[in-house]
Amino acid sequence: MDEKKNGGTSGSVAATRFKTFRQEVFSARMVGFAFSRCWVYIVFFNIVLLVSQTDAHKTLDYLYIVSLITLVIVLVISGFMNERCLPLMNSRYGIWSGAAFSVIGTTSFPFAGVSTPEQLVFLALSAVATGVGSGLLILFWGRMYSRIGGPSAAAESSVAFILATLPVPLFLMAPFALQIAVVTLLPIASTLVLVLELKKADEPERQKAEEDANHPWQLEIIGLDWKRLTLKIVFSSIVFGCVISMMRAVCTNQGLIEFGIGFNMILPLSALCAGGVTLCVLFFSKRLDLAFTYRPVLIFMSLGCCLLLLFYSSGVVAYFLAMTGYLCFEIMNWVILSDASFRFDIPAFRMFGFGRASVSGGVLIGAVLGNLLNATVEYSFEFMASLLLMMVFIMIVTYTFTLTERDVAKVTRQRPRYPVMQADSVDRSLSLDESVTILAREHDISGRGLEVLHLLVKGRTGVRIEQELYMSRGTVNTHMRRLYQMLGIHTRQDLLDMLDVIRNDPPT
Repeated sequence: MDEKKNGGTSGSVAATRFKTFRQEVFSARMVGFAFSRCWVYIVFFNIVLLVSQTDAHKTLDYLYIVSLITLVIVLVISGFMNERCLPLMNSRYGIWSGAAFSVIGTTSFPFAGVSTPEQLVFLALSAVATGVGSGLLILFWGRMYSRIGGPSAAAESSVAFILATLPVPLFLMAPFALQIAVVTLLPIASTLVLVLELKKADEPERQKAEEDANHPWQLEIIGLDWKRLTLKIVFSSIVFGCVISMMRAVCTNQGLIEFGIGFNMILPLSALCAGGVTLCVLFFSKRLDLAFTYRPVLIFMSLGCCLLLLFYSSGVVAYFLAMTGYLCFEIMNWVILSDASFRFDIPAFRMFGFGRASVSGGVLIGAVLGNLLNATVEYSFEFMASLLLMMVFIMIVTYTFTLTERDVAKVTRQRPRYPVMQADSVDRSLSLDESVTILAREHDISGRGLEVLHLLVKGRTGVRIEQELYMSRGTVNTHMRRLYQMLGIHTRQDLLDMLDVIRNDPPT
């Protein structure tokens, strides 16, 4: 969502952005993604309603844990085997595999149980198929959003997360037959939209995506290492996912929240707040700095833990705050993965495989630990206080020293990375990007200065650079002045002349 040139007030800027948002974001793609997320929320938040046996809660626990384990395995395998997953991504029928597994899994729920061997077979089938289906849907939609990135992806995902949660409370009141119909049709509808959206992409773009999957790139020149970045995302996702799952287990164990309409109203209300935070940043932030969406994660989740500690009876309010913070993280996580894949050409299956596996892995770890504590520990105020304060401490450490606002800013502000110089490049005329890379190496230009340099040589004006890099006009002018001083030139034409020399006579 590129902001148009606007010299008016913050209100007029917000109006311009909202107009662009309305034109670009309200699309079939957003609705299809919302269908996918809605299916996930309905299955994992209301799965107990699809089990009619007397041992429903025990069956629910097994389904939930095994589904999460399967989901994590599918995503991790996809992350490691990106190249082998490409044929699946581009197969005519492969893209429907996610919907197929999802339908098989959800239609097997009513027959699942732990009392008879037949029920155990359906339990395993439904849990594994649901995990595989949800993992494939995440990967395919990740591939779609890896082509967008930036504010558009943030706006779309924010609204999609809100829309996806609204039907969750209504699902509780629906007849059983309608429940089955909904969980069956949602992944099919989501995949149908996905197929239609992918067909809009030109064949050359798809071929380029396949080539980029194995193309060597150099990210260090702008100060980013995708492997290190991925590890940071993985660790933070595990921490925040574990905290929200642990808090849910603690609240349900102590009877502070109960499954039902009231409990399921927390999800859409939290999504409205979390999505609203991101949209406010997009509409009103002068720099469109998506790093600001990370701060509410720590604030809301820590506040929820502290509120539960100080006012023990306020379980619903505390869980609402914690869930709001977690959904802020979910949206931010999706946007970071989209941006990292889009801007730096990291293969979508690899980025979303590892990134989303860590989110689900954190939830899985928290669920297992929570169930273990509920079964073995007698809760006292001292134990509750120690547990909640420890979770707050871990979140603060993660926010401060692992995945920081600066890391988020690097991903959402940086421009696309540039190819590594190949050995045979000295035998031919260099491209413009390769010439800029060499010039930057020779004069030790990196970071934001390198981003400005790349846009300068492409003829971007100061206003356009300000919009593309989310910088203030004064910061852009400062970078341009420093670049000219470092290169010993005075005009843009002098810069182009330097690059022509490098392109025609590359260094050995």
